[in-house]
Amino acid sequence: MAGAGVCRLIFSLSTLALTWGWRCSVEQDVCDVWLTIEHRATMMDTSTLVIIKDGLLFPFDAVNFTIDNSIPKEKVITADGYQEPRLVIAVNGSFPAPTLEVYEHQTVRVHVRNNMASETTSLHFHGMFQRDTPWMDGVGMVTQCPILPGQSFTYQFTAEPAGTNWYHSHMGGQMTMGLAGPFIVHPRPASGRSYDGDVVLMVQDWNHEWEAAMTFLKMQYGMYVGGRKVSASRNLSGAKYSNFYFQSGLINGRGRFHDASNNTHNGAPLEIFNVSPGGRYRFRVIHSGSVYPFKISVDGHQLTVVASDSHDIEHVLADAVIVTPGERYDFEVNATRDVDNYWIRAESLEVGVRHVAEAILHYEGSATGQDPTSSPRPCSVLSPCVVVNCPFKLYPPEDHIHCITVDQLRGAEPMPPEVGEGATQVKDYFLNFAFPGNTQTPASVNGVQFLLPTVSALTQPTDFTSRCPGEGYRCQEDRICQCSSVLDLEHGEVVQMVLLNLGKGKGWDHPVHMHGHSFWVVKVGFSTYNDSGFLLSDNQDIDCRGSHKGLSHAFLTRGESFCNNATWADPNWSSDKGGVPGLLLSRPVRKDTVNVPTGGYVVIRIKADNPGLWAMHCHVLLHLGDGMMLMLNESFSRHPPPPPGFHTCGDFNRNSTGDIQVRQLQLAGPR
Repeated sequence: MAGAGVCRLIFSLSTLALTWGWRCSVEQDVCDVWLTIEHRATMMDTSTLVIIKDGLLFPFDAVNFTIDNSIPKEKVITADGYQEPRLVIAVNGSFPAPTLEVYEHQTVRVHVRNNMASETTSLHFHGMFQRDTPWMDGVGMVTQCPILPGQSFTYQFTAEPAGTNWYHSHMGGQMTMGLAGPFIVHPRPASGRSYDGDVVLMVQDWNHEWEAAMTFLKMQYGMYVGGRKVSASRNLSGAKYSNFYFQSGLINGRGRFHDASNNTHNGAPLEIFNVSPGGRYRFRVIHSGSVYPFKISVDGHQLTVVASDSHDIEHVLADAVIVTPGERYDFEVNATRDVDNYWIRAESLEVGVRHVAEAILHYEGSATGQDPTSSPRPCSVLSPCVVVNCPFKLYPPEDHIHCITVDQLRGAEPMPPEVGEGATQVKDYFLNFAFPGNTQTPASVNGVQFLLPTVSALTQPTDFTSRCPGEGYRCQEDRICQCSSVLDLEHGEVVQMVLLNLGKGKGWDHPVHMHGHSFWVVKVGFSTYNDSGFLLSDNQDIDCRGSHKGLSHAFLTRGESFCNNATWADPNWSSDKGGVPGLLLSRPVRKDTVNVPTGGYVVIRIKADNPGLWAMHCHVLLHLGDGMMLMLNESFSRHPPPPPGFHTCGDFNRNSTGDIQVRQLQLAGPR
């Protein structure tokens, strides 16, 4: 680029292991980043095992346990402090991956080298539109061939939109092993409120015994621990969580292993956020975990929620905000309390199980090296607590918690009229994210278990042979298809997607993420709950149109239908007729990840104006890995060609046409 300045952020392979990163200068047009991906082990200082004593780190054979002989926590990947080293993936030696800070509309070049000996990888920049660069979206076998061991790949794209984004592997379960980091895009020119500090809080659920492949297999085929089968936990509404064996919660890669049998923990170091009395701080919360939503709160402090998924919202005062996998929420904290230490809590929504990730809000001038003694604010009839982004409609009355659901939030900017109130032609698509089936119940969208292509489908379209036939994004009723599901979108059309969680395969919530776009959330249809917030029956706005066992009426077959071919129960709700009542088309919240509650639905809108092949999937590890995904083939005739020499891949099938036959399986029995 003639005359353009280049900001080169050169990363050395150091032993630093935690929250460090780099920020490109606002004056630069191009920002170069070098990332090296490799395996590391927790609780190791290079080649020396580390132990914890009185909250400090020491060599395993230490005899002098004074602070002067301790190992700085920044040199060790502690995770939850479990003594046996656990395999993780580090980026430039960091776990989680380092924070990258750039500016809106900068050209970003991320040079990735895969130094893992036996794993391929790819990087998805979650939240980036990748306009004009769809082959940089980082989904292995969808937009690129994976990066092989020892190979390098350079991602080059324009940073858009500004806000709290992140980057992570899109291969297998590598994201949960540490291959994930914050990607913060600052507005240019600077706008909005000024802060005394701007910090990232990345939260995840953690298992310190198994690497990603074993964790996935146990989730898929049965979770057995110590010779006994572990059952899935549930939230207040009765929605189930997949069987990830949650041992600890981590914030910015640090947590503690709690022993529930005696109510103790191992004293591992935690993340500490330093604040000055009277200051105002922006917290950028990123959920990079596998399964469980977290409720984030700061003892003694009210939160001002200001953004979600990179888009500003009308400010909401709250006591806590809930984030599901893939989501981001930004909130402000005013440091106006007594000078002290306060707990930052990230609690899972499970009933009857206490899983928590902890960090410390440390006021300058307060004691160091001590755990806080603070408590959450008590919720009462006269002073109920407010929780933003509830995945269900209400808490039990005795909890004295007022829920603000995602459809009750308002965007800071109005919805474009050509997509909202002024849209003249809107096309409806119904997409059921569920586990239908009988004896086998794979993850699917409209009954299609996604089959990963054997080529880079975007850049090798003539070699892409595993596409589903016909409409390509749904299967027949009472069938599960296995193929590469594709939904074709015409350029410029206004698309209204009804994301469902209904029929025989419901029971789990699904945080659904769309690549290449931010969508407007224009309606949420929740289930019917009893007074305690427990799910009683499905939302009745949808007709699953099942014909199971010869029955045809949806309300009679709702529990048996696979719901692969749904529509509105009231035909007048179709967009080519009267349209859906109650749509919020003025200032809905704009997001790229939204939770679809079991027994309910979410209506979203986009304008198909970003040519490319975009993945759309549930962000729960098991659900995505098991096939809960489809591809949006947007404006196919306008797909930009990949750069010259872009790498290719595929099968080598001697004496074979290479065609992949679509499989339709009649499956029987409960999940």
